[in-house]
Amino acid sequence: MKYRNLGKNGLKVSEISIGTMHHGSYYSEKQSHTILEEALNQGINFIDCADRYGIFDSELPMEE
Repeated sequence: MKYRNLGKNGLKVSEISIGTMHHGSYYSEKQSHTILEEALNQGINFIDCADRYGIFDSELPMEE
């Protein structure tokens, strides 16, 4: 996985991100966990869980 600096504080994020638009509304909790676990295993650490996605609960799988 390739990483880039985000801002000027030295935070490195993966060049590929994952959005959670359908997590919490389309995917089951188990599916969401599987998807996020695989993304992390592949080195993705840039996760977009904006609260304006889906039915406003896209960030719920991130709480665990």
